[in-house]
Amino acid sequence: MQNQYLNTYLVYLRVMMHRGDIDLDGYNRCVSDVITMIEAESNERQHLSAFLDAWVQSPNNQFTMVLKER
Repeated sequence: MQNQYLNTYLVYLRVMMHRGDIDLDGYNRCVSDVITMIEAESNERQHLSAFLDAWVQSPNNQFTMVLKER
C-alpha cells in the first residue's frame, strides 16, 4: 500500500513542477528526501527497499531531473 502512496506523491511532484508550483530545485530536493527516507527505513520495511530497486530500473538510475540546453 505504501508503494502506491509513494508513486502518487512522485507523480504529484512532477505535476506541481510542470504547473510551475515548484521549481526544478524544489522537485529534486523532494525526490532526494524520498530517497533518504526509503534508505533510512528500508531495513525495517523491506517493501521500501524493493520499491527503490524497481525505481532504479525505471529512470535509468537517474531520479532527479536536469534541464538540457536546447
